[in-house]
Amino acid sequence: MLRGPSAKAPIPLAYACALGIGAFLFLELPLALSKPHLSLSHVLHPAAVRQSGGNRIAAAPEMRLLNMVLRETGTLVWARNSAMQVVYLNGDCLGLLGHEAETILGQEGDWGALIHPDDRADCLAARNALAQHGESCLTYRVVLDNHLLWLEERGFPLLDADGTVRYAGYLRDVTADKDKEKENQALSEQLNILGQTNQSIMRSQNAKELFQQVCRIATQNGRYSSAWVYYRPSPQVAALSAHEGISPALREHLSRLAYEPLDITREPLLMQQMLHLPEFSPGVFPRQGEGSSSAWLAEHLPEAQELIVLPLRRGGTVVAALSLVNSSDQPFSYAELALLYGLAVDISHALDIYAREDRRKRAEERLRLSAKVFESSGEGIFITDAKHRIVSVNRAFSTITGYGIGEVLGKPPRMLASDAQEKDFFAAVGRTLGQGDTWQGELWNRRKSGQVYPEQLNLTAVRNGNGQVTNYIGIFSDITEQHASRKRLEFMAHHDALTGLPNRTMLEERVEWAIAASRRNGKSFALIFLDLDNFKAVNDSLGHHAGDQMLLALVDRIKACLRETDTLSRLGGDEFVAVVSDLGGAHDAAQVAEKILCAVEAPITLEDVGLSASFSMGIGVFPDHGDSFHSLLKHADLAMYQAKDRGRNTYCFFEEAMSRGSIKRLTLQSRLHGAAERGELHLEYQPQLDLMSGRIVGAEALLRWSSPELGVVSPADFIPVAEASGLILEIGDWVLEQACRQCLAWIEAGLPEITVAVNISGLQFRRGNLVATIATLLERYPIPARCL
Repeated sequence: MLRGPSAKAPIPLAYACALGIGAFLFLELPLALSKPHLSLSHVLHPAAVRQSGGNRIAAAPEMRLLNMVLRETGTLVWARNSAMQVVYLNGDCLGLLGHEAETILGQEGDWGALIHPDDRADCLAARNALAQHGESCLTYRVVLDNHLLWLEERGFPLLDADGTVRYAGYLRDVTADKDKEKENQALSEQLNILGQTNQSIMRSQNAKELFQQVCRIATQNGRYSSAWVYYRPSPQVAALSAHEGISPALREHLSRLAYEPLDITREPLLMQQMLHLPEFSPGVFPRQGEGSSSAWLAEHLPEAQELIVLPLRRGGTVVAALSLVNSSDQPFSYAELALLYGLAVDISHALDIYAREDRRKRAEERLRLSAKVFESSGEGIFITDAKHRIVSVNRAFSTITGYGIGEVLGKPPRMLASDAQEKDFFAAVGRTLGQGDTWQGELWNRRKSGQVYPEQLNLTAVRNGNGQVTNYIGIFSDITEQHASRKRLEFMAHHDALTGLPNRTMLEERVEWAIAASRRNGKSFALIFLDLDNFKAVNDSLGHHAGDQMLLALVDRIKACLRETDTLSRLGGDEFVAVVSDLGGAHDAAQVAEKILCAVEAPITLEDVGLSASFSMGIGVFPDHGDSFHSLLKHADLAMYQAKDRGRNTYCFFEEAMSRGSIKRLTLQSRLHGAAERGELHLEYQPQLDLMSGRIVGAEALLRWSSPELGVVSPADFIPVAEASGLILEIGDWVLEQACRQCLAWIEAGLPEITVAVNISGLQFRRGNLVATIATLLERYPIPARCL
């Protein structure tokens, strides 16, 4: 350890060297040295003498000793002064970076020009972290002669004898580690494909099903963008048996070959190898180069970098080929190709099983084949003898159930059964297995801990040559999450997300039940349509979150006014429907409506603001006001609007006149659309007279509508409809323009100027562009502004 003359702690120079070489090194110098109070500046100061073109720094004997140690260890060491300028690089570091010392030492930019552009910001942040926090560690890329290297850099502070903080660190070439990591990832992908394929082999019932699963697994678990299996049932004909991720054009091309004899002279080299040679080995066909069939790849697979073709054999003869399209720029290693060859071997083995064994033999072969993935399978597997005694289980079985293999051997699987199954459940399973050798379904089992859980179970009976059952194979998975998810989806499909109340779908079911019950017992029920008054003002002023809280509070109050047999539903927004069953008469429904009005009138405090609420309610009674869900809902809705017209905070029963009025309003609204364009609207001008002189001094423009279908429609009828539907905005602009045009015509005819009054809707004022509209019209029709 080196100490300064007044340092309270040792100067960690030797420790810095130890960090640089990845080992602990303690350098002790005798007190009789010529410089007994050696500080870090003696070693790392930029004033050190440079020799031999800057690749070597000579100073005190301590410096030479340090250089010799670092040179012998092969460690890439650097040092910076307090200004972050490089003051030391050992020879190995200079050798790696390829720069002379003069271009780096004393410079703030150091080797930053060599850093990959994408990593420069991280390197700058690491420098700042070193200065601010006292340490840094970063892995980044450098580009040397178009060659990419990965470097790991560590930095740490050093305290000089005079208290100055300097910095030291080392570089480590981790390119090989990165390459290995990339290769391991690729191998992991291949192993994943291999593992999933083996599971599919165990579950598939035929070759076509297996081929499709292999294509799906390959395109979902690796670098493959496309995959297909070309199957050759006879030497002259080939068929596209399965595919994933191929274009329609390529699919059509490959499918066509299933019905036409192949002409070797017309087919690409790749097709000849796949389909016409009796044997071929696994091949990798690059996009470019000898034997690449690049024209074929460019036409059908423009994204392909490599095409891997694996032969699939049955009985030792090639009967199919699995083609995998590699769209990444990472070439395949020998280890990956070996795994792919193993994949082809496993699939070929499955083809032999399908061709050689009947149903009983296939069950036995699936059992032997599953031994390859038995322990690695994520599904629980158990095997029993003919008397239903467990003879083997896999690791996933223990993980799911909590029972070790020693605790279940010789015992029946029914030891896991819960009380959720019916008494004859297992007897029914046994009958199904006896009739068809397979059973699959859901059941509830119990773990060792006592927890009951749902599982998906597939059972298969294995028979010998005499038709006798020798074993049963059970494969199961814990479907707790799927079960919970399914329940959530079912709930969401029938309930409102905010309040948890039944939605329109469930409301319709409940009303249909109520109709059926009323027809049986002769009692009526009521459908009450509730619309919250002025709810938009709450959302606009306090926000939607406050509005949601208000709705939840009101729901609780409304539910308190209903019985358990009644239903409260939310249609959406601020609209609710209550179904009140077993009524003695319409007065019972009125009492419920009055209770609700009283229950909601108390203020609700939201964000320190007390808000009062009220509902407008419409009531439809079965069967007087409708004999179906839709008719009752429509009539209750009409009655609710009548309640709003009567001042809100009240309720109304449906009356037939409401329906007629609604139809009339809809008819008026429908015909009012485009009435101005069709020439059905016109203005009549009511003169204003000076009683003293009898002279006309003004006129009021009055809108009139003459409909070919409806005749002359009173403004008292169509103006409210136009206001409610928003058509008044379009009509109001038309009226203003017609009034300006008529006023100009009178002036041009030589008549005295008069003032024309035009009625303006409140909606036109609220739209906000009324002044601009009038200004535009006055420019188009040059009349004095005082005339309008």
